[in-house]
Amino acid sequence: MFLPEVEDLKQFLAEHGKERFHDRWILPYKKRDAVMGPDASFEFIKQFIDREYNNNRPSNQLNTGTGQ
Repeated sequence: MFLPEVEDLKQFLAEHGKERFHDRWILPYKKRDAVMGPDASFEFIKQFIDREYNNNRPSNQLNTGTGQ
């Protein structure tokens, strides 16, 4: 997979929205064995992957409900 310039990724995001950006760039990026492209594009993509990971992590808080 080849990532375009970060400006092109930002333009795609602005034109198509987060969901389409995720489907077009994030999902394929996570499935590829090899990815090439500018460093800035990697960093841009990784922001979305990190945010997705952090939003899907289980809470670190203890459940203090009855019977726990």
